[in-house]
Amino acid sequence: MKLPVSGRLSLLNVCLNLYEMNSPRVLVIGSGLAAGMFAAQIPASWEIWQFAAGGPSGSSSYKAKGGIAIPLDENDFEAHVKDTLVAGSFHNKESVVKELLEASLPALAYWKSRGFNPDFHKALEGGHSVPRVVHIGDETGKHITQVVYDQLEKQTNLKRFEGYRLLDLIQENKQVKGVELLHESSRKVYRIYGHAVVFATGGGSALFGFHSNAPHSTGEALAIANRAGAQVDDLEFVQFHPTLFMGKDPQKGQLITEALRGAGAELLSQDFHPFMRSRHPLGSLAPRDLVSQGVFYTMQQSGSNFVWLDISQISELKMKSHFPALYSWFRKDGFLALGKVPVAPGAHYFCGGIAASTSGETTLEGLYALGEVACTGLHGANRLASNSLMEILASTWLLAKKWQAEHHSIPSLPKNQLIGYQQRNENYSRTAKKIGEMLTQYAGIVRTQAGLNKVAAELNYMEEESDFLNNEVVTFTPLDNKIQTAKLLVEAASRRTQSLGCHFLEDEPNPLNVLSEAELENELN
Repeated sequence: MKLPVSGRLSLLNVCLNLYEMNSPRVLVIGSGLAAGMFAAQIPASWEIWQFAAGGPSGSSSYKAKGGIAIPLDENDFEAHVKDTLVAGSFHNKESVVKELLEASLPALAYWKSRGFNPDFHKALEGGHSVPRVVHIGDETGKHITQVVYDQLEKQTNLKRFEGYRLLDLIQENKQVKGVELLHESSRKVYRIYGHAVVFATGGGSALFGFHSNAPHSTGEALAIANRAGAQVDDLEFVQFHPTLFMGKDPQKGQLITEALRGAGAELLSQDFHPFMRSRHPLGSLAPRDLVSQGVFYTMQQSGSNFVWLDISQISELKMKSHFPALYSWFRKDGFLALGKVPVAPGAHYFCGGIAASTSGETTLEGLYALGEVACTGLHGANRLASNSLMEILASTWLLAKKWQAEHHSIPSLPKNQLIGYQQRNENYSRTAKKIGEMLTQYAGIVRTQAGLNKVAAELNYMEEESDFLNNEVVTFTPLDNKIQTAKLLVEAASRRTQSLGCHFLEDEPNPLNVLSEAELENELN
């Protein structure tokens, strides 16, 4: 997966002067699976310019420990639809769920033909009624990302640039024509033009203080698209993964796959009580929003910053064969012998995003959104485990098919420009850390209207201060975009006055929807 990275050269020399060409050009923003799968499938007649903060191995999709949720057969299709709708609190678009699940099968077949060979074994994960999640060990994201970028390495129509931060969109006559980018080391700001722009930038969970994402996954593309007039939906629904490792660095925050619970691991309180059994019929395999809420309240009651994940019921042979990366880690650090691992919930996935069709079209002409940055309506108020990689498979395949079938006009493009410089904001790290702390405390797993009001007021102050400090900057800054994305999230949460899925307001009675004994027995029957 050693691709030539044009970003190591001067963008000013490489890009500003290479414009005597007749090929159509698409600008792809992002370095993960959605960006790569799209770039690998569109016609070779297109010039692809891919810009990202880092390389594929730094993306959230590369770090994905779970698998790909795929319908087992025709009989399982309706069950998979139902599981997705139930997990999403029926806030999903059912037609979208069905279209993406249908497309996932030929999309998976396409990538199998190019070297992606998941295990025959199918895992059970949270919210699924049957085992249907295909894996390659416990590093599925890593393996499929390598397959995709190995294919891209052979393409001659791709130019890749790393070390660039998206700042803004360029529009003419209500059509997206390009992007403004910051080269982070030189601080140069460029305008780069294309016939289409694809956002595949991932989600925004790194806005929060404790998360599972890559550090640059701060959702800035959401603010950028919305500022340009794109519709954004469902940003209040931020999924927290229940089991991030809560121990010492460097593993702190490492995601511990849900499939481990599917194989028999169980969440325990500090006094070793299996607390999820009384909260949901599926116990530790309930949908993630409910499990994260259960862990939150259990930690609050005990005054601890973690709960235990009991792995003692999984045989060493099964750990070694099904979870080789975890097995190696747990054995080395003594957790295998201990039989349990300290875990806590952390921000993991944005269920909302830029409103997009199943094939990525947004409400702005010329702008497409794929992967976590998009909101197709698949996930509803809470994502079903391992549906995210399935969505990337399906949506990139659908967009590539449409791209091949449609006639794209290729008018001449303006010349790319160096438009100025941005000095480093000395307050950036301090302000970003404060945003993370506030969102975690007031807009995290458990929210109150008073807390949302408090963080909204603080974000407004930060925005005013940022405007004052940046009044001579030629364009928006990364901090501007970070603040605006946090504001969009908080505003969406404030508008939704009833708990739903990942959006959980403690102000409401019976906040965790704990089942009574009679209700639990009825559910189990």
